[in-house]
Amino acid sequence: MTSAKYEEKKSCIISSGMDLMWDHGYNGTSVNDIVKAADVPKGSFYFYFKSKEDFAIQALKEYFKESYAEFCSTLLEDIGTPLERIKRFYNRRIEMLMQQMDDNRGCFACNLSSEVADHISGIQTEVARIHNVVLADVIKVAREAQELGELDKNVDVVKMFAFIEDAGKGTMVSMKALGDHSPIESYKYMIDRLLE
Repeated sequence: MTSAKYEEKKSCIISSGMDLMWDHGYNGTSVNDIVKAADVPKGSFYFYFKSKEDFAIQALKEYFKESYAEFCSTLLEDIGTPLERIKRFYNRRIEMLMQQMDDNRGCFACNLSSEVADHISGIQTEVARIHNVVLADVIKVAREAQELGELDKNVDVVKMFAFIEDAGKGTMVSMKALGDHSPIESYKYMIDRLLE
């Protein structure tokens, strides 16, 4: 069991270090940079994290917990029909991602995964876990929409929403590369058409 003080200090290091990693990337951020930003001794870093990779995984978990909580509520608990909730879920995520793009950051998880997930297995595993949690929640509500006749019962919602999620990740990479919103505007257009 961990104390509140332990969790508070760990959270402070994650917050400071995640900002650096978000702005400079995984490879552009050292443990020294993180401890300097968090104003803690280097030994403190290793008290809370096994390595920089472990730090990045914990930062991904924190990012997901903070960013997904609101969207998850919109999707699973909000008012409206299943299809209305799915549409609101994607619209709110798109708004958040556009804001992150305006802040010249992009999506933390997408940035990190496109930089290092293919050669750091722990980060790849965490990115896959996050992807699977989101996809499972959307599919659950999509099946409710099919039962109510809001979505075609002949559509494979697993493949449909896996495609939508994958397209969203590609959109984030394109938005960052181009430096404008046009990819996400196209993504929103296609989601609106698919979910008519």
